[in-house]
Amino acid sequence: MVVDGDESNPDVFKSLDKSKPENVDAVTVNLDSQDGWQALIEHLPDCKGPIVVNTPARYRRIADKYFDYLTIAAAEHSYGIKVLWPVNRQRDGLVQLISAMSGYLNGLPIWIVRNLYFGDTSKFVLLESSKVKEQVTGIINLPDLSDYVTDKIYNDRVGFADLDRFGYAERIAIQRYIKMLKAETEGVIT
Repeated sequence: MVVDGDESNPDVFKSLDKSKPENVDAVTVNLDSQDGWQALIEHLPDCKGPIVVNTPARYRRIADKYFDYLTIAAAEHSYGIKVLWPVNRQRDGLVQLISAMSGYLNGLPIWIVRNLYFGDTSKFVLLESSKVKEQVTGIINLPDLSDYVTDKIYNDRVGFADLDRFGYAERIAIQRYIKMLKAETEGVIT
């Protein structure tokens, strides 16, 4: 199941809505409110596999108040929580992560997801010089995908399941990307 918690910009939901595999449910909930957190956990008892929750960037203030809904419900159903925290080369993501680690994410396994769309690993100078990388479970490198394919996915809200809407070279690029991503996330995403 995929839950997009950012109703003001449900980009994950929009990209999945047109092309999601039949065995994946996708919903939006408003994680800006207590009711939204209750709506999120309402899905837990019926879920047969992993639940991916995409949260809004402005998330910290709200998560401090309501994240325990998820931790309590997950514990009740013996679900593990794994946090994948995407970062680019800017400071904001790291600052927010450090703050969250001392708050609502304290004690949870966290992987930093380094988005190589913003450059190769050597360009992530702030992350490399930060002590936070020693405090997380690991680092995943989100492979770079060609600008042409990325733009088509983003602008046309086309998902990987819509391979027939891509040209031959684009399909090869997507297959290569998926193969690299699976190798990066092996053991983290099951």
